[in-house]
Amino acid sequence: MSMFNNECADRAAQTALQLVTLERARQVTVKGYDFHHDDEHDRGQLAIAAAAYLLPLWLNPDVAFVENNGLSVLPVIDFIEQHTFGPFERHDGDYSETNVQVDLRVETLITGVALGLAEIERLLRLKSAMEANS
Repeated sequence: MSMFNNECADRAAQTALQLVTLERARQVTVKGYDFHHDDEHDRGQLAIAAAAYLLPLWLNPDVAFVENNGLSVLPVIDFIEQHTFGPFERHDGDYSETNVQVDLRVETLITGVALGLAEIERLLRLKSAMEANS
């Protein structure tokens, strides 16, 4: 049985959406990751970065990829920095669920969801442009 009631769950969902919206606005206004910037990343970089933030580090700490006709293995954070638009800031904890660890994980997840939102926005702009040109 959950320790939360429906009202608490509803409030958490609303807060989560607000936090993601605020993070996306911060990415645009503070970091300069506006639609011009995002549209330059048309090879899945935004989705890759989002996925890296969303996955717990213990799940997949390394990534294998083909480079110069050979297989290379890098820590996922280094791979993201080299293949997207690093530097990559990530907060993972030991999942002991202390307040600090939960806060850091929530912050990381919010960043990942906001990056996913940026990719959705980019794809919707692309679709709109394609429809306008057909």
